[in-house]
Formats: sequence, C-alpha cells, structure tokens
Amino acid sequence: MSHTFSWKNGGLYWVWSGTLDTDGLIKANSQLVGRPEYEKIKFIIWDSTWVDKFEDNGKLVQLTATFATQANRYNRNVKVAFVAQNKRLIELIEQYIQLSEEKLPHTHGQQRLFMSTDEAQAWVDTE
Repeated sequence: MSHTFSWKNGGLYWVWSGTLDTDGLIKANSQLVGRPEYEKIKFIIWDSTWVDKFEDNGKLVQLTATFATQANRYNRNVKVAFVAQNKRLIELIEQYIQLSEEKLPHTHGQQRLFMSTDEAQAWVDTE
C-alpha cells in the first residue's frame, strides 16, 4: 500500500496505489486526522486510480465509515470526491458513502464518486 498527500488549492489530493488494505488505511487516516491543515481544507480528492489490489470485504467499508465519523469532528464542511475505475471498488465506495451518510445524516460535507480526477476537480471547484 502506498499513498501520497498533497495539500494545495485549498484541498487535499490523496492518491493511492498498489494494495489498499485495512492496515494501510488505518495508518494513512491516523496521519491525516487532527492535522491543522485538515481543519481548513475545503475538499479532498481521494484517487484510487492506481490501486491494483484491495481488501474486498465489509471490514474496509466499516473502518472507513468510522474514520469519517471521527474526522467529521475536525471539519464538517469538507467535500470528498472519490475517484475509482475498478467496478468492485466503485461498489465498495458506494457502500461507504451510504454507510457514512447513515452514521452522520446532514452533519457532514458532500461526498460523490467520479470516474476521473478531472470530473472530481470540476465538482470540488463548484460552490
């Protein structure tokens, strides 16, 4: 699992590559939540275009929704644009969006799924 954070243009560009697994997700989120930059950002583009393997189970979805609940305390208005092209990963992201919205109805920023970073960027650039 590999990921990079780039803080620019008022947002966070979070790019994943290789294998996406629960342990890597825990470590990455632990590096992110609570950072002063996170409290000020307006958007996150979570790009999984370069992921070639991932845990295909509910544990990954549950864990990510739990992190969203915790991160919500630091920034309630952040827009999150997910980018995915793998059919099964798209399904897991859709499950995550549904679960996180059930956990935090109407108390957090918007979330959407896109097929490209250009589409994601266009969406986060809108007010």
